[in-house]
Amino acid sequence: MASASSTSSSDMTNSVGGWRGLSRLAAKLALFAAPLILVALGIERGMRIHPDEMMRKRKAWERSLDSTRILILGSSHAQFALRPDALGEPAFNLAGFSQTLRYDSALLSRSIARMPRLKTVILTISYFTFEDELGPKGESWRCWSYRDAWGIEVPSTLKRWNPMRFSRALRYGNWRSFIQALHGFRPLPELVPIGPDGWGEAYEAHPSRKQDSGWARDRISQWKSSANPMLRPSEIHRLASILEMARSANLKVVLVATPVLEPLRELESPAVHDENRRDVDSLARAYGAKWLDLEADPSFTNDDFVDMDHLGPDGARKLTFKVAEFAR
Repeated sequence: MASASSTSSSDMTNSVGGWRGLSRLAAKLALFAAPLILVALGIERGMRIHPDEMMRKRKAWERSLDSTRILILGSSHAQFALRPDALGEPAFNLAGFSQTLRYDSALLSRSIARMPRLKTVILTISYFTFEDELGPKGESWRCWSYRDAWGIEVPSTLKRWNPMRFSRALRYGNWRSFIQALHGFRPLPELVPIGPDGWGEAYEAHPSRKQDSGWARDRISQWKSSANPMLRPSEIHRLASILEMARSANLKVVLVATPVLEPLRELESPAVHDENRRDVDSLARAYGAKWLDLEADPSFTNDDFVDMDHLGPDGARKLTFKVAEFAR
């Protein structure tokens, strides 16, 4: 009996000692983690001091509601290539980097509801338009920015517990957040600053990299990395819905394929290219839209581009003049 009592007492002592050891370890871990958590919270708060690119675009859009007659939608091809100041009427560029038809549709709906003078919509159609969507496969962080700025729900394919839903620092990445913290959280220069009409000149009017087949291969690889051919039927349906929405609001629609340099065009799949053209041509005819296929327009040279498929300021003015006569 004495032996059993001694063993029980020893077990209790070991148990108490074990709990004390775990408590000390937990306390040390908490002390170690506390400064890191405070730093993370400080960075997150700092990143929220200034409105991000999407918020700034929203604010500019709100200031233009009563005057805008021409609305520009699309991806970065539209963001770079279509200048509101060259259209001859009050216009707003509501295009955005990697913006897909899902967001073009939602933004058009909001604009129709709040732009009383709107009469024309210009929408760019690119090689990747019908096989691309923001989500798990590409730039998912932008989905949360659209939700915060515009109230557009994220795709159902994104997990609701994704930490980017709550953290702007995570959306931009640790490195960019750290650099911005070093600069006192002042907004970093954007590739295309947002002006009052939603457009802004690229910082470099000419490319710093040789526009050759190597760059074209890199670019087509980027396009293919996010391409999903299974999306084509739903994206074509989205474009049809956009055209129907515009027709119901008595809006003119101009669909534009913006110029792309020849080394990149040569790497496009002829089957995808031709299918895109057939589908867009069919929808344009069905809904009375104007379709301008300027992807291979020979009047655009290397000097008009900032890279393989984005126009610089002068090239954008040239393209916008071509589009203007159909938009007014």
